[in-house]
Amino acid sequence: MDKAYDQQLAQHLASWYQYGKESENTHEPMDTALFRDYISHVRTFVSSQVIEAAGKVRVNSIKLNFYILNLFISDALNRDSLDLIERCIFLVCLDQSETNDSDEEDGFVSFSKAVKRDFVSLGDQILHGGKTMLNASNRWYDKTMQFIIGTDGLLGLNYEHSPAEAIAVIQLIEHLFKYIEEKSHERFRRSKSLCELPIPHRLKWNLNNFLRQNISLSKELLRDAINDFDLYILKFTDYGKDFPKQHNMSPDAFIQMCLQFTYFKMYNKLVSTYESASTRRFHFGRVDNIRANTPEALEWARAMVDESGNISAAEKLRLFRQAMQAQTDLMVQNILGDGMDCHMLALKQIARDNNFPIPDLFLDPGYALSNHFNLSTSQVTTNIDNSFICYGAVVPDGYGCSYNVHSDNILFCVSSFNSCSTTNSREFAESLTDTLYEIRDLCTLVQRQQQTIALRRPSYAAKLAAQKFISSNSIESNEHNIT
Repeated sequence: MDKAYDQQLAQHLASWYQYGKESENTHEPMDTALFRDYISHVRTFVSSQVIEAAGKVRVNSIKLNFYILNLFISDALNRDSLDLIERCIFLVCLDQSETNDSDEEDGFVSFSKAVKRDFVSLGDQILHGGKTMLNASNRWYDKTMQFIIGTDGLLGLNYEHSPAEAIAVIQLIEHLFKYIEEKSHERFRRSKSLCELPIPHRLKWNLNNFLRQNISLSKELLRDAINDFDLYILKFTDYGKDFPKQHNMSPDAFIQMCLQFTYFKMYNKLVSTYESASTRRFHFGRVDNIRANTPEALEWARAMVDESGNISAAEKLRLFRQAMQAQTDLMVQNILGDGMDCHMLALKQIARDNNFPIPDLFLDPGYALSNHFNLSTSQVTTNIDNSFICYGAVVPDGYGCSYNVHSDNILFCVSSFNSCSTTNSREFAESLTDTLYEIRDLCTLVQRQQQTIALRRPSYAAKLAAQKFISSNSIESNEHNIT
């Protein structure tokens, strides 16, 4: 994992090579054509064997990796190379094309010829290098930020979650895209030749037989992890956040209840659910947890599958709104610092730090179950076209589900593990699609029923006007009779 360094000391980025920083007197980017030549120059002396060996030593189990790492850095050359990686601002991973359709001598594909790929293929490559493992070792998974660039036009970021939340990373990426759009090509600074640029230095490593054996083991562990990962990306296009807004509903609470009901339909129960709630308004604040699996959500889910015919559509919608309100109340509590999870974690950690006996509460099976998040969810909002954020499930028998709610569509990234016989990302996404239609139909049905009732039952003002009309006619009639 990255070490804490003074950011003023970070003077380089890395792509398995050390690059010096540009001139201190300019923040303008180099000419794109020259940068292309520069990268091509680097690619001419890439040693894939060295890269593979160094990269895969980082994907072993934590305990074994700690032992191997200590042995690895006992060599001065390895220690210096690792130090450069840990201190660099970020990594740049130059991936090979999964499709192998490059038609230019330097291996790059022009934008006009870039291969169109499905989201799952792109997500797999960004997360772990791809199912083919072609780029799996071209990563340093402990690095906070790895910018990944493919010869077929792929562009993404793999980031280690510990130092930062998604919102900070999204803001960074959106800033970069905005900068690129605002900077015209003519304003890019031109250098006369490659000689003006800092010379890249390949990082070198010393590997003995024991390290090579464990690298081979890491390769198999990585292959197993990649094959176990099940990603499905759903783009629901029949409506987006405009629909719940039209019905005076919070889009986030709406989606969270849809996720709860989807899980309930598949497993006939609700489970511990994690939804991140930002506490950034506090000093050093990061996130707390909104637990969407509330009693109100369970009551509504049971009503939705009730086949007795005794629960009306209006009552189901009322319970739905009640569940969303409970979700919203929890969200407000969390962002204001009144959440439960961080408080409980702090108490447990205080006991550990002071060598106190762990309180019985934290040893109770119920507490362990409450922290076994079968549903790990997060709203990740960005307006960048054709972009998404995905991650893995946090427990072996769970789902990871990020979502980005646009005005007219919703993008879900559902993940699980193939090794679990009870989970399936595609089935969850398909059930979620049915849920979105069910809730839309429920809201529409109740709205129509209310409109029909309104037509059949005139308002108080209409009744009053009718009474005045009748009264006026009666007076006129009496006056005529008197005359």
